[in-house]
Amino acid sequence: MQTDPILLDRARKMRRQMTEPETRLWLALRGKRLNDVKFTRQVPIGSYIADFLRPQCAPHHRG
Repeated sequence: MQTDPILLDRARKMRRQMTEPETRLWLALRGKRLNDVKFTRQVPIGSYIADFLRPQCAPHHRG
């Protein structure tokens, strides 16, 4: 499944413009800081953008 380029661009912008609560959560999640679990942020899934995603739990995500 090909990701919509407009949605992908929006996700990239959202990564650069996170709210303070999102930033604080991301700092706690990034780099496998939470129980050595990998997370990604602002990921397009279908026609939505997930704020945070554990790629192992998303069978269609290529992260």
